Amino acid sequence: MSINVRHLLTVSLLSIKADTLTGKRLQENLQTWLSPPDPSINHNNACKTQHRGTASWFIQSSTFREWRENGSLLWIGGNRTLFLPALP
Repeated sequence: MSINVRHLLTVSLLSIKADTLTGKRLQENLQTWLSPPDPSINHNNACKTQHRGTASWFIQSSTFREWRENGSLLWIGGNRTLFLPALP
């Protein structure tokens, strides 16, 4: 049984190319994973789910008005809660 050197070299080169492509793909995946998220995606999703009158109580509050006039830091803490109607 003779070993075809040309075939062996071709297989080796293909293996090296496959490793290089895998390395490039891995690098692209890592860059995508480490990149900061696109805030426009969250903004657009929030705009789609907003209901008329959402947070109007806050926007009309004196706290919000004072913040707009003074331009100081406004820290708002809270939980995002989904309220579902009770099932019978």
